[in-house]
Amino acid sequence: MKSAPCVPTTPWRQVWFGERSTDNVNDVQPPTNESAARVPERATARVAHLTFNDGTPLSIPPDAIVVFIGANNSGKSQALKDMCYEALGIGSGNQRVVVTSVRWQTSGSAEALKQYLEDSGRVSSRSGDHVLVSRRMGSDLSSFLQQWGQDQDPHRVAPFVMYADTEQRLRGSHPVAAAPGYDGPRSEPLQRLSRSKHAQDELASASVRAFARPVFLDRWTGDGQWSLKAGEKPEYVEGQPPDHELRRIESLPLLKDEGDGVKSFVGILLEWQASNHQVAFIDEPEAFLHPPQATMLGQELSRLTSVGERQLFVSTHSRDMLLALLSGTQPVLVVRLHRDGDSTRVSRLSREQVETLWADALLRQSNIFDGLFSQEVILCEGDTDCAFYGEVLARAQTVRDGETLPASGPAFRHTNGKDRIAVAANALRAAGVPLSAIVDIDVFGETKSFNRLVESMGGEPHKFAADLETVQRALDGQAPDTTVDAVREKVLPLLARPGRTPITDADREQLREAFKSQSALKRFGKAGLRYFESEEPNADALESCRSLIRDCHAIGIHVVPNGALESWAPELRTTKGRWLVEALERGIDRLSRFGEAVAFVTAATEAQAPPAGTSPLQTVPVRNESPRLL
Repeated sequence: MKSAPCVPTTPWRQVWFGERSTDNVNDVQPPTNESAARVPERATARVAHLTFNDGTPLSIPPDAIVVFIGANNSGKSQALKDMCYEALGIGSGNQRVVVTSVRWQTSGSAEALKQYLEDSGRVSSRSGDHVLVSRRMGSDLSSFLQQWGQDQDPHRVAPFVMYADTEQRLRGSHPVAAAPGYDGPRSEPLQRLSRSKHAQDELASASVRAFARPVFLDRWTGDGQWSLKAGEKPEYVEGQPPDHELRRIESLPLLKDEGDGVKSFVGILLEWQASNHQVAFIDEPEAFLHPPQATMLGQELSRLTSVGERQLFVSTHSRDMLLALLSGTQPVLVVRLHRDGDSTRVSRLSREQVETLWADALLRQSNIFDGLFSQEVILCEGDTDCAFYGEVLARAQTVRDGETLPASGPAFRHTNGKDRIAVAANALRAAGVPLSAIVDIDVFGETKSFNRLVESMGGEPHKFAADLETVQRALDGQAPDTTVDAVREKVLPLLARPGRTPITDADREQLREAFKSQSALKRFGKAGLRYFESEEPNADALESCRSLIRDCHAIGIHVVPNGALESWAPELRTTKGRWLVEALERGIDRLSRFGEAVAFVTAATEAQAPPAGTSPLQTVPVRNESPRLL
């Protein structure tokens, strides 16, 4: 809707984005058919469709937020450049790298476009025949209007587009020349900000929430320049403030002299809030920000995008930014990029998968979401497993005949128990994350949870069924070990020590365990393959167990053959809670089975779950009042 005429004596009557002031609701009358017919059409430009270099198509709703995620160097930033290169002249060459095709959809007449350009402050005030297409380009106004609607001209959408990389948004805090009169053209964000008290108040409020300090537009002390100052705004918003207020304003620090975090936060919001751009491309908006500020920025970006059905494209490496962008009511498309040689593999995380991950409190506290931004992920049962296997892989660099492992190794993420590995694996595989899992051998003890794990890693449970049944039947036929012989076997080594040997906490734990009734599954979980080799010899069960381990390995599930984590250092006679501490204190590379552990973890990095099958990324915009992923 066209903005109301500006009244010089009440300059704040024209509110942000040209919305009519609602200070006096009695002024607002229901539109008649005649008045509705006089409302001019609106010029718009939106991204309608993308094609990635692996051939994946993606349709974009006109009011969508699109979030590109992935590991470092996966092509997130390049995707944004590819999308707006032709329109804004951004990039280093004409060849698109990640996004190979962009289809824009425009609407509105040339007259509507001219009105949009004038409202944007892009028409030259001197001659009225020159238009600032973008900060990099200008054009003759009449020629530009003639090109409107010609799909082959990429520059036609430039006035509708905002691009903000790190350098660009830091420059947004710099002072600019004062605007030439209230009705003069205002091409800079600060100049446009001066027209909206509402936008100024919201910017100040966001700064207070994020940094406990407001910002305001200083139009009085800059000697012909306007700037953002950090501090309380003056009480006088019209006319010239009194001398004592001017002195206070002059003493306040310029925003451009503040830290990069504040400048980046305010610079992004200033550009997206004070402009009438319809499409924004923002590269890693969380840069320079701590997680709480990144969350606040994401929430603000989501809210501002909902004004006027705008589009927002973001590349991010931040879980906090991703979740904040999902918090609004806009349709959100989460697209993960994975570089595979010269090609970029594209996957999309569905709404249900994100909600499942985030709804599980234990998974929420285990940094599983960070796996979406990793080159590859290894899922483990607990944080102790992650710490041990991660340290083994790090130390392996020193035992490989001079070969150095890649600097960006896998991210180890735990799921607070083996039962939740399947939940995390379903989501991460669907998002295209290269994935494997490490589990203890007692995973073979329960059919349903084992089948869920196999399915989540792309396997077919029926192919494991026969061997699994053989192992479980052998375990079911074993009696508990609470016999005199079993207790004697555990206690005699302790009693054989010299009489004055102190009893340690580990010894006490061993004595308690000796008198506990342990099921066959628990004993199997501690002994691993040795259980069927020597403790309870069973050739068929042993062969089936080995077959299960091989078949699991083929789909990225790596089963500890000796039982559990503690089996990598059986010489450490300590409690389960102290095991990792003592292993680290002794030195991982000095443990008796360090070499075996290296081979095991290395195999886990090489044998991964097969990629999840993906369908074309088609979306249908469905309006509702709750956050959603399409």
